[in-house]
Amino acid sequence: MNELYIQNKDETKVKKQEIENLANQKYQNLAGLAQQYLFYWKRETA
Repeated sequence: MNELYIQNKDETKVKKQEIENLANQKYQNLAGLAQQYLFYWKRETA
């Protein structure tokens, strides 16, 4: 979420609540499914 949307250079300063709010705003009730796709995407492109 940080890499795609928040883009804070220091990822350790991104708060969990900020990520949760963004996920709920962008993906609503599909936030869990989106998380799985984002995890897969990051794992495959790393």
